[in-house]
Amino acid sequence: MEVKLFHSDGNECVSRNANGQSLAQMKELDINTQTLYQLAQYVQEAMYREQTLEQKLEYLQNVLRDAQQTSDESWQAIINEDRLLARINALEDQIRIYRTKHPNEDTIKQELIQLTQSNTTFEEASKKKLETALFERANAITRGKSFESSLQSMQDELKRYEELNEQQKQDTEQLVQSVDEQRSVISDFEIKLRDSEKRCTELDSEIQRIQSNFDEYYERTRHLEELQQKLLQNGINHDQCQEESSAKDMIIERNNPVEIPIIKENGDSEKYDHIMDPSNQSDSILNHNHEEEYDNTNGVHSINELREAENQIDLLRKNLNETTERLVSTEDSFRSEQERCRSLTSQYESVNHELVELKIRLNIEKNDNNQLLQEHQNKLQNLSKSILSKQNKHNQLLSVYICFFLFCYLLIFFLFFFLLSW
Repeated sequence: MEVKLFHSDGNECVSRNANGQSLAQMKELDINTQTLYQLAQYVQEAMYREQTLEQKLEYLQNVLRDAQQTSDESWQAIINEDRLLARINALEDQIRIYRTKHPNEDTIKQELIQLTQSNTTFEEASKKKLETALFERANAITRGKSFESSLQSMQDELKRYEELNEQQKQDTEQLVQSVDEQRSVISDFEIKLRDSEKRCTELDSEIQRIQSNFDEYYERTRHLEELQQKLLQNGINHDQCQEESSAKDMIIERNNPVEIPIIKENGDSEKYDHIMDPSNQSDSILNHNHEEEYDNTNGVHSINELREAENQIDLLRKNLNETTERLVSTEDSFRSEQERCRSLTSQYESVNHELVELKIRLNIEKNDNNQLLQEHQNKLQNLSKSILSKQNKHNQLLSVYICFFLFCYLLIFFLFFFLLSW
């Protein structure tokens, strides 16, 4: 049973191969192998004909090139032949003119002999001059070589001097940099020196202030010591008075222990008849009590003042020690600053001295280098001028000798042609 498929337009669906062609189209495109072989033979024959045509064209181009070259050479030969014929005709005309002027042959022979003799003499003289010129040329060449060697040596020396000059320039740049650094260091040193001077002035003022305080403290301590001595003396007197008063009290108590309040209130003398001089004794006791009270108050005040004075003395001693330490430290710093200032000034002077010496050396070396360069340039200019003059002379001599030899050869050729024509 066979199944067929139709499209919507009524055409039958046909299967296709991998190339997308139908079987019917493949049948239509089927070609005979014999026709393909014939086509290949036609193509090979056409290529062979094309190659043969190219070879023939190349051969024809070579033939044309050779023909053109031969034609050019033939034309050049014809032109040269015409020139020679024109030259021969001109020489024949000159000979004809010479014969018309000199019909006698003897005169011609004599002139020829004279010309040959003059030619020989001229040749000998020219040979001598040529030998001298060649000798001078050899000398000039040797001198030129020596000049070239000296020029090379001078150029080498000039290069060496230029290298030295560059090195000296670099050294000078380094020196300038070092000088700038030294100047900056010197400026820093000057600033530090000013600061140290300011500090020294401040230290001097501080020393003066400390000295004045020290004098004041010394006066105060001396005054306090005097007060202490006075207080000590007052204390001794007070102790003596206390001892005397205690002895008197004991005596009074032994004689009449009940009479002391009566004496203080009334002071009657009737009850103290058995005591020796009771009024004087009561007065002395009262005075002694008053003095004892005054001494007690004064002793308390003096002890307080003494303690305050001792405290002040301790404080003053501490301040004095501190001020002495500060004074010593300031003196040490002042001495160190002075030494540093001296060292900085010495360094500054040495650096300035070195800078001046370096500037002098630099100027001297620059002048020497300029003089040497000027001398070498002058020598090089003189050598170049002498070499150019020698070359010009040599070229002039060569041109003269070449012209002379050409003239001689032309004269010989003319005589030879004249003799042949004769």
